[in-house]
Amino acid sequence: MDEQTKQWLLEAEQHAARQEVEQAASTYQQVLQHAPTESKAILGLAKLARLLRQFDSAKLLVAQALEHTPTSAEAWLVKGSIAEAEEDMEAALAAYKQAVTLDGEHAQALLQYGRALAVSGRYEDSFKYLLKATQLAPEQVDAFYALGTSYFYGEEHGPALEAFLRTIELDPTFLDGYLTIADVLVACKRFGEAKKILQQAEALFPHATLVLEKLSAVYLCEGDIDTAMLYLQRQLHHEPEHLGAYLNLGALSRLRGDLQTAFKIGEHLVEHAPHRWEGHYHMGSIYEAAQKDDEAKACYRKAAKLAPRQWRPLNNLGYILNSEGGRRQWMEAEEVLCRACSLCPVDEPRPFYNLALTQFNLEKYAAAQESCRQLLQILPETHELRADTERLLTTLNTQQSTPQPLMQTLP
Repeated sequence: MDEQTKQWLLEAEQHAARQEVEQAASTYQQVLQHAPTESKAILGLAKLARLLRQFDSAKLLVAQALEHTPTSAEAWLVKGSIAEAEEDMEAALAAYKQAVTLDGEHAQALLQYGRALAVSGRYEDSFKYLLKATQLAPEQVDAFYALGTSYFYGEEHGPALEAFLRTIELDPTFLDGYLTIADVLVACKRFGEAKKILQQAEALFPHATLVLEKLSAVYLCEGDIDTAMLYLQRQLHHEPEHLGAYLNLGALSRLRGDLQTAFKIGEHLVEHAPHRWEGHYHMGSIYEAAQKDDEAKACYRKAAKLAPRQWRPLNNLGYILNSEGGRRQWMEAEEVLCRACSLCPVDEPRPFYNLALTQFNLEKYAAAQESCRQLLQILPETHELRADTERLLTTLNTQQSTPQPLMQTLP
């Protein structure tokens, strides 16, 4: 590579780093007019095409680069990034793996392969690649952050904390480092330390509303509702239309029994975001707390209509219908709870328990017993719902008394 080509490539990369797409593309084209097979220029154009979400063009350019340099780890790395941008993780993993196979000392290839493994839920497989990436690039914040993230989701909290602490040692202005350190400390129930690191972040980033939101959550974990609400109010001062902060403030107001404040917040949400399901769901929970079931059902129906893939409104609607009694209500409850069960996370048992209650009321005893047995298989021994499920199963076996519905939980 001659000196002129090197200079053009350097200029193109600088333009690309500043996201000056047209200037970068023009300079890469200038390189290719001078050296038509220069793979760095071809791959530079591929990266720009990926940035513009022109995936077909990006893939053609990578294929061109691989024709000239089939053993280029960099080309396979770009190929993987394009596949990942298209949300094809299988193809991305295959390309990243090939990059690592071709060059086991390529820090970026190791980082991206390890990170992609973690994104795919293969946390233990990712550790060795991410560790090696940090060893090869000990000053790279992204490598330690990816390693910490993989450890955290792999429930290796000690190594995760160590990796995240390293990120803020390398860059004291790396906000995500402070936030994830707090996440690990909360997971370890070290709430005092979590507050300290977040307060340190607050001093550095006084307008970072996510810091205030996390501080509110930590205080809530400690049972300090008043301070949690103060941080939410501060968050809304900086970000007046933050939907999540309003919802959390409304939920805490309801938890304190201040239905008037909760109702005002709900009205604000419905007025300013009428097409969002969350405000209607929040209003439903307030009406339910006030024992106004007809109004609550109307709100839950509206929320379910706006967000047909959300399980919470369906679960709460089914709960009320089941509590009201009557075969017509129970039949509708069974329908909406079946939908809730198909949408809720695998570790969320409440819709299944409510469905079992409804099946009992409909005298579908075999179905209710099966629902209870399935619940007992997935519920940990210490889960608060396990005893209720065992009592329900005993009732089903004897069919002598009607159990009480499960109390509704907060959003």
